[in-house]
This record gives sequence, C-alpha cells and structure tokens, in this order.
Amino acid sequence: MNIKPHALAEIINRLMTGMINSRISKIRFSELLKTGKKLDPVRGKTLDEIIEESEIEAIATELIDSSDELVKKYKSGKTTVANYFVGKIMQRTKSNTDPKTVLRIVKSKLDRA
Repeated sequence: MNIKPHALAEIINRLMTGMINSRISKIRFSELLKTGKKLDPVRGKTLDEIIEESEIEAIATELIDSSDELVKKYKSGKTTVANYFVGKIMQRTKSNTDPKTVLRIVKSKLDRA
C-alpha cells in the first residue's frame, strides 16, 4: 500500500493535539491502510471530535447537580466516582470526545460542588 506521509502525519497531529481520540485515530488509520488516502472532509467530519468543552461542562454540571449522593461519596474520598460521570458523559457524546478531557472537567466540577 502506498501511504502518503502527509496523510499519516495529519492523523498523528490530530491525535497529539487532542482533536481526535485514539479510537477515532484507529478508524482513520485503518481507512488510510485500506485506501492509501486520507478521509475526505465530508466523511471524516463525522469521525472528528466535535464536542466542545462547553458542551462537556454543561453535561457534567447536569449530571453532578442531579447526583447528590455520588457527590457526597466523592467528597468523602471515593474519587473513583468521577469515572461514573466520565462513563455517562462518554455515552451521551457517543464517545466523540477525549476521556482525559472529560475526566479533568468532571474532577474540577466535583471539587467545586
């Protein structure tokens, strides 16, 4: 297969800058291996992470505000509760966001709750 270096570099760059997560980069890389071409903008757009941090924050706020018991558990030292919220947010966004970003936002919101 003849893979163009700039096509591979684009995938790596998007992964390293957080524009796509590892799941999406695997899909893009697989497509690149099959076709030798990078994804076209129309098809690729649906694979890119389109969830803005403000949207993640809104979802996190909604979930945390409606989960007083879990917030209490988090405040008492059970920090793994944050992972529950990350999972719920990943479900709502159909995994179109970076879990590390989601965890950072969730922990920040829980610390201020």
